Formats: sequence, C-alpha cells, structure tokens
Amino acid sequence: MRPVAAGEIAFTSAELPTDYSLVTDRIWTPDGKQLYRAKFSHAKAKSTVLFFGGNASTLEKSAMAIATELTRDWHPNIVFADYRGYGQSTGTPSLQALRSDALQLYDIEAEIAKENGLKLIVAGFSIGGVVAGALLEERQPDGAILMATVTNVSEMREMAFSWYTKPFVRVTIDPALLGVDNLRAVKGFKGPLLVAGAEKDSQTPVIFSKRLFDAALSPKPLKRLVVVPRVDHNELLRTSEFHVALRQFAIDHGF
Repeated sequence: MRPVAAGEIAFTSAELPTDYSLVTDRIWTPDGKQLYRAKFSHAKAKSTVLFFGGNASTLEKSAMAIATELTRDWHPNIVFADYRGYGQSTGTPSLQALRSDALQLYDIEAEIAKENGLKLIVAGFSIGGVVAGALLEERQPDGAILMATVTNVSEMREMAFSWYTKPFVRVTIDPALLGVDNLRAVKGFKGPLLVAGAEKDSQTPVIFSKRLFDAALSPKPLKRLVVVPRVDHNELLRTSEFHVALRQFAIDHGF
C-alpha cells in the first residue's frame, strides 16, 4: 500500500443524502497518528455501518458518493475513515496498521451504538473487504456486508496466472499478506451476512464472492449472495440490483 494524498470532504447541505447530517473529526491512535473520520447520521437510523473502502479510496474522493448509494433505500448511520497514510489520516499505511486502526474504530463505534440502542454492521468494498474480514476474526458485529472482495492471497495468486505460465513465473508475496484469509473470517462469523459481486469484475472476479458465500457458516436464513449481471468492479454499488438486496438485508434483520 502506498500513501494517497487528498483533502477534507468539501460539501454543501444540498449534496448530502436526504435527511442526513455530516460531521468530520480526527481520532488519535495509540501510537500518535490521526485518523480522519466522517459520520453521516440519520435521525431515524436503527443501525450504524462502519464502511471500509477500496484501494486509493479517500473520504474526499469517495465518501459522499458511497453514502448516497448505500442510503437510497435504507437509512443507517454510516462511518468512514481515511486509512492511515491516506487522505487526511497521518502515518504510513501497512496491513498491520489497517487492522489495528480498524479495531480501534470498531470499538469506538460499538460503544456509541450500544449507548444509543443501535446495531453495528461492518462493511467492506474491494480491499476494504479484507479489513472487514480481519474485524470479523476479532469481533462479532450485528451484521456484515462484503462487496467485490477477495478470499485469500493464495487464491488471488492462482487466479492471476494461467496453468501454462505458472512454472515460469515466480511471485514474492509480503509475509503479512499471507495471513489475509476472508474464507477463514466468514467461517468464524455466524451473524447476518450479505455478499455481493459483479459478474464482469476483472479486479476481484465474482468467483471470490461465490466462494466466500459458500464458505460462510452463517445459517442459510442469515446469509445471502447477490451477483449483479453485466457490470464491472466499480459499477456494483450503483446498480438497482445491489440497492434492492441491501434494502432486503436491512428489512430481514432489523437494520
């Protein structure tokens, strides 16, 4: 991961999703870094979504658009934070830092949710699904949403090279990445789970989403897979099929 520069969120009230307010602040980490956080709040929210975005995603670039898509047919609070070293967050990005920062953010939001009688959902898109998966191994949120993400590094490597090139290609992988395993994460989570994939995804092929769904040990009534046809990676969240699935997920589980 490499640092990604960006500014603060610039917005007018007219740009916010209907009936939402937006507050930004900064959180100090135990090692003295700052995480830039944004919270979209709805007065009638029943839940809070802690959302982790894709690679190179920053609050300035993506938060408003993602919040708009997530709230078309559902009205939770939504919390975003720039990854360490991204946007307005300080420090140097690393997998270890992603995990520790995510745990800190989760624990803060879990306490707020408990105080206000809200449910807490962890959601991740693309690389953000890896962060969400890491959280599922450490915490038990009320629900989880994994969108266009991966299973583990071993399967990513298998998908990257065809059988006839593998004997001639050597790939060195950071040992920290070898610990990334969303298949293991979903096997340890027993709550409501929505897995979404894009049929034409060339970055995180939809087979990953199908394998995550099949591996998940959440009881069948609590887990759902939606595969949106004819769309690629970055189109998924904008589709009506995804919006319908998200709304039904919220209705089914009281979110």
